[in-house]
Amino acid sequence: PEPENIPDRKKWEESVQAIRARVVNVMKRWVESSSLDISEKLRHVLRSFAQNKVGKQDQKLARSLLGAIDRSFQQKAVQHTQTPPEPKVPRNICSPALSWEHIDEEEIGRQLTLVDFADFSAIRPAELMDLAWSKALLKHRAEHVDHMAKRFNNVSLWCTERILEKDQARDRAAAMTKLIKLATYLLSINNFNLALAVLAGLNESSASRLKITRSMLTQPTQQLLLELEKIFQTDDNHGNFRTALRSANLPCLPYLGYFLSVLTFIEDGNPNEIRGLVNVQKRVLVSETILTLQQYQQIGYNFHPVPQIQKLFSRNFSENETKKIKDALWVRSRQVEPQIKQ
Repeated sequence: PEPENIPDRKKWEESVQAIRARVVNVMKRWVESSSLDISEKLRHVLRSFAQNKVGKQDQKLARSLLGAIDRSFQQKAVQHTQTPPEPKVPRNICSPALSWEHIDEEEIGRQLTLVDFADFSAIRPAELMDLAWSKALLKHRAEHVDHMAKRFNNVSLWCTERILEKDQARDRAAAMTKLIKLATYLLSINNFNLALAVLAGLNESSASRLKITRSMLTQPTQQLLLELEKIFQTDDNHGNFRTALRSANLPCLPYLGYFLSVLTFIEDGNPNEIRGLVNVQKRVLVSETILTLQQYQQIGYNFHPVPQIQKLFSRNFSENETKKIKDALWVRSRQVEPQIKQ
């Protein structure tokens, strides 16, 4: 609002205009230099401010700010020039009876990847600072990290369920084979995150103890499983995974848990201050880790979304539900293959 009794209105208006221009310039620089740290929700807030607040006073400044906002978000979205592959959908794709067994492993992998990459590409630097994802008071800052962690666990649990829902060993072996092929395909498109989630489901204690079932896997399938396990060995600080990640081309979805472990190690192993001064080296290590992760966010996967398939994998369990299901799966495992007394 205008103050009353302005002695020199022209001078006052010039001063207000100069302040308004400086504010807009600061906002432009912020948007242009930190676009990855600005959510879609905040983008709408900024556009509303530019249109409804700045625009009422100065259309030229408003257009300048809106242009900076739009350019920064266009840079985040890389447009694919090639036509995506045709989806491998079954004839009963629209049937209520659609099952994962009807769908090609490649198409399952594509649809899981699209969903997971949407969250991965939306992760902002603030979500990875101060171990926000692991602290109750800060967890609201790490929405997309939390989504990915829950999906990893849900996919893993889903895989174990698909094995143990079968009564016959040969059917459980067929389910295992399909899951191993799924993990292998995910690895072939550089989706390390979900490849490991599927492998974790195969190696869940209630599934890994099924010796009769595993003995029915063909030799080539067993070899694929060994290759998957080799890549995700934890020896040498995940050495095989790090080597595979370095040689992977974009698009790529790295195993997020590895980067969270690195950030935890940096945070817990280094003080924030040294002799009363900010520990700059710690900040550099955190920054380098986040920048490494950000390079994989730049190019997404070029697949057609198939909502009917994505819906099959959209279940979300609470921690309490997950525990109950795992307990039930263990009981089920002992029923279908009782422990042989030595």
